[in-house]
Amino acid sequence: MHLVLEQSLTPIYQRLIAGLSRALVRAGHRVSLLDPTDFIAGSPTGSPDASPAGSLTRLALGRVNEVGLRRCLLMDRLDRLEADALIIVSPISLLAGFDLERGTFIYEQVPTPLVFLHYEDCLGTHPSRQRIEAALGSFIAIAGRSHHFCLEPRNGQELGQLGLATSPLFAIGEGPYEPPAGAPLRRDVCFIGHVHPGFDWNDQPHELAKELQAELRRRLQQFDHPLEPATLAYAQRCCGPGASALQQLAAKAYYRSLVHCHSLQFRGEVLQGLGERHLDLYGPEAERLCANWPAPNPAPAVGQRRGHGETTSVAASAAVYRSSLISLNITALQFDQAVSNRVLDVAAAGGFPLTDWKAELGAITAVAEAISYRSLEELRHKIDYYCHREHRAERLEIATTLQEEVRQRGDYGVLAEAIGAALAGLADLGGRPT
Repeated sequence: MHLVLEQSLTPIYQRLIAGLSRALVRAGHRVSLLDPTDFIAGSPTGSPDASPAGSLTRLALGRVNEVGLRRCLLMDRLDRLEADALIIVSPISLLAGFDLERGTFIYEQVPTPLVFLHYEDCLGTHPSRQRIEAALGSFIAIAGRSHHFCLEPRNGQELGQLGLATSPLFAIGEGPYEPPAGAPLRRDVCFIGHVHPGFDWNDQPHELAKELQAELRRRLQQFDHPLEPATLAYAQRCCGPGASALQQLAAKAYYRSLVHCHSLQFRGEVLQGLGERHLDLYGPEAERLCANWPAPNPAPAVGQRRGHGETTSVAASAAVYRSSLISLNITALQFDQAVSNRVLDVAAAGGFPLTDWKAELGAITAVAEAISYRSLEELRHKIDYYCHREHRAERLEIATTLQEEVRQRGDYGVLAEAIGAALAGLADLGGRPT
């Protein structure tokens, strides 16, 4: 089959798309990658596109605006590619964009089978309840020619209740699968990712401000505290008795998105809660953040919080994971059950992860309890425990077991096979255009 994916401007999605594309080619498919920068700007006279995928015919667009031009260029490219199916990976891609003039999403306008890979909450990136309802409506409208792979099990259950075809989407560990290293290592605790200093409780959105603060405080006290009860209560409160299943789900997704907006501040609160423990933070603003963070009380020695620039490649991140006693993961607040890809990346690199507890962790590894924490107190205890020289052999044994389990779990080839099976199912149902 000829499958088309849109490249991403985001490094994490670039990595996922590259790995999947290689696996799809190995599985015998032909893959074309759309470059979104080809459609960012254009001339109203319709200049030809000289991208590697082929030239577009000059378009007689008249006075079409830039947004309309981008859509025309994109649709013309898709027509010429004659794809058997589109695979949508990033929620902020052009294909997933909303066409205000037509009131539909771009993918609705493409009459080919669609596969969605929801590595984030499948509805949480939309700006309002109305847009979430529109997204759900679009999923229903294309149900006969689409399949959804969901990282968060709750998403799969919710979409399934609307009659949509879903499958689990599991996190995949990126190599290089080097054996875990023993002591001595270069650092105690590292964190790679985006972080904000912490919560500003005086700068909360007016809507639901007190309720959101209470929910965030509960999650700080108990990391496995689920969002689902609060989302359900919100939906029941704001939707009347005659609300449809779609409207209720949109309300729940909107509430989750409001909580998720505070994920980076939540990480900052957790990291500050480490107190005097050594921390190496890698990210775009890590150096400034570490310099401006309030010192723990009593104040630690100089150098206990060290900020570094962001890692620029999978290999660079893997080198940090492997040379740290502990690589910390703090899952974004959009997930109640899903395990972050970072946990598997750490294991694949030969590192030792500590992650907030998620229900799916037990399905991945037999050492789930050893590498997880449910509270700040438990996190601090486990950092001290595994950093102690008397327990480093135990840490190495756990890291070795975890890496072997992650290796056996599967790679992009397994995902490519699942996508092929989903597309074959759509063809059997008549979802493939004739």
